[in-house]
Amino acid sequence: MLVSIRKNRVDRTKQWLTSVAYALAWIIMVGCQSSQPERIVHLVPVHSLQVPEGEYYALAWLPNDRVILNYQPKGKQGPESNLWIMRSDGSEFHELALPSDIQNECSWTEYHDPITLSDGQAAYVRSCHMEKEPFRSSSILVLNPGTQTSQPLFTQQIPESALFSIAFGSDLSHGVGATYSDIEHYMFGIDNQGTYTLELGLLRPNRPAWSPDGKHLAFFGNRAMGGDAGPIWATQAYDLWLMPADCISRSRSCSATAQLLTQGVNGPTRVAWSPNGNWLVFDGDVQGQGKGIWLLDARRQKLYQIAVGNYERPTWSPDGQSIMVVVGSPVQSQSDPTLISYTSLAILDVNELVKDSGISP
Repeated sequence: MLVSIRKNRVDRTKQWLTSVAYALAWIIMVGCQSSQPERIVHLVPVHSLQVPEGEYYALAWLPNDRVILNYQPKGKQGPESNLWIMRSDGSEFHELALPSDIQNECSWTEYHDPITLSDGQAAYVRSCHMEKEPFRSSSILVLNPGTQTSQPLFTQQIPESALFSIAFGSDLSHGVGATYSDIEHYMFGIDNQGTYTLELGLLRPNRPAWSPDGKHLAFFGNRAMGGDAGPIWATQAYDLWLMPADCISRSRSCSATAQLLTQGVNGPTRVAWSPNGNWLVFDGDVQGQGKGIWLLDARRQKLYQIAVGNYERPTWSPDGQSIMVVVGSPVQSQSDPTLISYTSLAILDVNELVKDSGISP
C-alpha cells in the first residue's frame, strides 16, 4: 500500500515537472518569437556583372570605385588564395602584386579577407603555411588602392591556427578577429601587443562587423547550443548580436553587453554595416524562409528580405545605394556534391527601398 502511494506521488511529481518544463519552453518560445523583428519581403533589382569565372570569396568595395576580392581562377589547382582588384562594373580585373614572406619560411602564402577601412584603404590578412605544419602565423596589412602598395598594420604576428576574418572601426589601433570555424568558442582582440581572447558570454561568436562610427560591433553567435561541441554545432542556426565596442579591450569583459537582434540565421557568411551605420546586411536562411540577402533596420525592428537565392558575402557600396554579392553556381563539385563553386558577382540596387523607408542608407 505504502509503495503504491509513493509511486503515485512520484508519478504526479513527474507529471508536474513535465508540465512546468513544457510551460517554460512555451514561454521561452513566445519570448523569442516576440523579440524577432518584423519580416518583410521586398525584392530589389539584381544586376549581374560580367566577370571571369572562378571561385569568389570576400569582397571590399572602396571609395575610389575599386573592389578588392578573393578570387581563384577557374581550373586553378592548389591551396593558394590571392587578392584581385577591379572596378565596380567588373572591368579592369587583374591580380594584385602583394608582399610575400620576406623570411622565405612559408611553403605557400595565402592572402584573404579584405575589408574596407574608415580611411578608404583596405586591410587584408597574409597567412603563412608550412608543409609539415598546417599553419605558421598571420599578419595584417593595409593596401593603398591608389598605389596598390601594402604596409603592415601591426608589428606583431597573429598566431591563429586557422583562417579568420577581421574587423576595424574608426580607430585602427585595435580590432577584432574570429575564425571561420562554426564550433569555436571565442573571438579575439588585436592590437600592437598581439592578440587576446574576448569574453563575450556566447558560444561560437564569429563574422564580426564594426560600425563606421566605431561604437558597435555586430556578429553571429549563440547563448546555448544543442548537443556537445563538435561537428553537430556547425549545422545549427546562428543568432545575430550587437554590443558596444568600448568593451573590446584587454581589461574588460563584454559578456553582459550583447543585445539580440534576430534569431535563427542558417549558414551566414557575412554581416556588414551600411556606410552611415543605419542598416545591417547579411546573408543566410532566416528561420526556414529561404536562402538570400537580408537588410535589417534594428531601430524600427524591420527585417527586409531583399534577394532570394544562393547569394552570399554582401558588401556595401561607398555611397550606400548598392550591395555587391557573390552568386552561387548551380553546378556542384563532382568530388564533393555539397560544395558549390561561386562563379559570378552581382549588384543589388537598394536605393528605392531605403528611400521608401525614410531612412538614408
